[in-house]
Amino acid sequence: MAIVWFRSNEGYIRSKCGRFEIFPNFCGNLHAKSYNLHDNRKTNDTTVAAGISFQSEAKLIAESIESKENTYIHLDAGNGKSLCGMNLHSRRLNTYSDCKACNNVAFNQLPDGPWDMYARYDERRGFFGIGSEIYAKAHRFDDDAILSVIVSINKDGNYWGWQEYRNPIPSMIWPSEIQFRMCFASDYKVKEQEKKGRSVRLDIKIRD
Repeated sequence: MAIVWFRSNEGYIRSKCGRFEIFPNFCGNLHAKSYNLHDNRKTNDTTVAAGISFQSEAKLIAESIESKENTYIHLDAGNGKSLCGMNLHSRRLNTYSDCKACNNVAFNQLPDGPWDMYARYDERRGFFGIGSEIYAKAHRFDDDAILSVIVSINKDGNYWGWQEYRNPIPSMIWPSEIQFRMCFASDYKVKEQEKKGRSVRLDIKIRD
């Protein structure tokens, strides 16, 4: 989306969103010999380019900054902004993000449970078919009952599962890392590095 510009009451050019400002460097009282571009999103020195010959050139630099940011996929915080604080009117949104700032916020917000789920159980395998009631029913091999269970994250838990920002309820729950690893086309640790989710160790208890 193109940046909309207007001339402020003070006589300098400003973007409608308030982020960018173009200030003239005057030679004498009337003639601007060059321009400086400022980005108000920067916390210290807001100058991103100085001594620019033309206003149009400064505007192109600002457009380039916005364009590069728009290549990132951000996570929606639900208030018109991304988790990293960006305005989302022209941003790409997805369950996954390649914006490191969004991902850092998202994964710090992931809950540890507990969650109410359903499962099957036998003495040899322990709990299996762990998830929604429909999912548990799909794993019925005999007349074993569907159990109501409580699942929570525990770094020493006996089960492995996968958790994502957009779906924080653990999924792909298995009693061993080998079984859990088979749920992924590639190593799950690669997905963790890409901040597409995280592996979690889980405790599972039958609800009283």
